[in-house]
Amino acid sequence: MQPTRDPSSSSSRHRSLTGALAALRACLPSPQIAFAPDVEARYAGYMEAGRIAHLRVTVGVGLVCYDLCGMLDHVILPDLLYLPALVRLTVATPIALALLRTLSRLKPAPREALVAALVMTAIAFQIGFLMASKDALVPYALMPVLVLSMYANVIVQLRARLAALTSIATVGGVFLAVHLRADLPAELQGALFLAISICTVLGLVSNHQLERAQRLGFLQVLRETERSELLTREKAEFSKLSMIDALTGLANRRAFDALIAELWQRGHSTGSSFSLLLIDVDHFKRFNDHYGHPAGDACLAHLARTIEDVVIRKQDMIARYGGEEFAVLLADCVADDARAIAEMLREGVTAAAIPHEGRGDTERFVTVSIGVADHDPTSGATIADVIAAADRRLYEAKRAGRNRVVVAEAGETTTSPAGARQNPL
Repeated sequence: MQPTRDPSSSSSRHRSLTGALAALRACLPSPQIAFAPDVEARYAGYMEAGRIAHLRVTVGVGLVCYDLCGMLDHVILPDLLYLPALVRLTVATPIALALLRTLSRLKPAPREALVAALVMTAIAFQIGFLMASKDALVPYALMPVLVLSMYANVIVQLRARLAALTSIATVGGVFLAVHLRADLPAELQGALFLAISICTVLGLVSNHQLERAQRLGFLQVLRETERSELLTREKAEFSKLSMIDALTGLANRRAFDALIAELWQRGHSTGSSFSLLLIDVDHFKRFNDHYGHPAGDACLAHLARTIEDVVIRKQDMIARYGGEEFAVLLADCVADDARAIAEMLREGVTAAAIPHEGRGDTERFVTVSIGVADHDPTSGATIADVIAAADRRLYEAKRAGRNRVVVAEAGETTTSPAGARQNPL
């Protein structure tokens, strides 16, 4: 429960975020739509669930429409009889259904490649029908190719590179098929090739703009997410700093008040007890007068580390209570255990042998006096009662000669007599 400082700089993180987003935004107008590898990975993760759902719908609907086009082939290519419908139903349809069943189990790259391959297979079949038929209406067999090209680029939204490869293969296949049809007039061949070329260009431009819009949307979400995370980190950092004593790095009085209230409430809910140690540095004013305040600050920081060496449980707290005083909260701890820990603290400070020549008594090193009180949730004692009991025992230790531990007697925390603290010189 001991708060710690976060050494990271919020302002530097904010500058890094702003620079990263500016760089990402600058890359979008270029024909090559891509982010840096780490951001590209985040984009892929962001799009993954939505992409799978999109493909399930578009591939499923596209398959139904593709099979229905078999009726169109029966009208346009009657000489092929039921061959187009048979190819659609026995080859293309099973492949598409198998892909639909495995969409969620495939990694993004092979999944996108398989979808592109499926579309390209459907286009290849249609171009094959166009070359095989001898019917006078064969030029109209190009219509499904135009539809499939737009479907791949605009509806399915193949990834930019796959869309370009599929479109180039489609244009090349149509050009070859039309060129090999010697029965078609040159003017008609040119018109058909122009139609597929225009359709392909429009599809690629639409594909590029759609993906660009998706990536811009991702950048907006990323920006807001990073801002939210930055604000959360800064809030947590400021909260920690507001609970830390700048000199010693320990919890401050605010953090102490929060934890003792939590422990008191927990005790009344679960019946658990806690103990409080109030620690005061003996003759600290004389230390400052003799060595100076910078040395006094260094002494307090040294004592803080000494106490931390003894109080090591995460559920406990060491706090700078005020001036030269420290407080230790020991969760789930009774008076006897607290006394043992207090004695270890006192002995640890004595063993540190911090010189104190200006004490005015027989001692020559820094020592501490400690008052101990525990809270029994059945006693009816308030938080103020517990603090007052520890405070009285601390100053009893002072009056008894210092460098000692005094523990409050059982039941002492049930009252809060006025004027408990009387600070001896």
